Amino acid sequence: MIDLVKIKLLITNDELAEIVLRNNLDQNTIGHPVNLASERKPKIIFDNTHNGRNEKIGYTIRVELDTLTLSIDFNPHKIYNKRKIGLLLNHNEFTISMARQTIDYLSYAIGIDLYKAKVGYYEIGANLYVDRDPREYMALMLSIGRLKLDKDFIESSNFKPKRQFTTRKHKDNKVVYKVYDKVFEILDNNKELEPDNPHLIGNILRIETTYRRVESITLGELMNPPKVARITSKFFTDWRTVDFEKILLAPKGTSQIKINIAQNIYRKGITETLNREIERFRRGELTAKQLRTIKTFISKDWYEFKQQSRFIQSEQEKEFREKLKLAENLLRY
Repeated sequence: MIDLVKIKLLITNDELAEIVLRNNLDQNTIGHPVNLASERKPKIIFDNTHNGRNEKIGYTIRVELDTLTLSIDFNPHKIYNKRKIGLLLNHNEFTISMARQTIDYLSYAIGIDLYKAKVGYYEIGANLYVDRDPREYMALMLSIGRLKLDKDFIESSNFKPKRQFTTRKHKDNKVVYKVYDKVFEILDNNKELEPDNPHLIGNILRIETTYRRVESITLGELMNPPKVARITSKFFTDWRTVDFEKILLAPKGTSQIKINIAQNIYRKGITETLNREIERFRRGELTAKQLRTIKTFISKDWYEFKQQSRFIQSEQEKEFREKLKLAENLLRY
């Protein structure tokens, strides 16, 4: 379940020498002053980014010489699969015990106990193996969380249309939720892979929770069984609160405009729906006659219409909740 993790650790000069030697790090100078009078000093770092070495092994190492700060960004899921199947993928199931095995391996490979490092960022996620195109599920996801502040799903500009949705990535939001088409993401990031690769068969809906600007926790504390149990429980508790657009069963012959208004009232309430339609009229998107029809429906016909209609779960929502429960049972340990 643990995905991308970013950690930092203060090290000694002896540890620096060992890490540089063991990992064949390159020395680089960054932050050249704009002019000779500048007080900014160049910074000497050691890292493994030359020729994309970090991308081939699944983790990035960087050491700042002046502060002796070791920074490592790594994806235990991808590294685990790299060692098992030779590919940096996170398409399959990944348990906490697998994550611990990977961290143990990395500690040995890099040459320092990573469990002592401070965690600044981490992601936790699950793959849902669904029956339909992932876009069908994402198109119906409206928001997540019982308090809907900044929790509406919005389309991500990083992906092609309708392939990824996230909650708002504001600087004050320490937690961000993301859902996307996993197979599409893998193929988009790994051009050398063929679509018929046996590891990428089927439809995978990936759900993730990102914790940014984590404070005062070591990697060892994060991976401690009681902590793992709490974050795993919270992950699935949060994703159970996803609000899906409901399917409206309306009286036969109901016009599409009334169906649309009814769905908007269900999502946003009467006042916000009416205000939005008035704004649409002001922008020239509705005629005066259409606005009158909407106002009449809301003020006079809505109550009776509501009694004659009902909202039900879509098949996509039902399946999402079934697969989420299955994932929770599989990934708890």
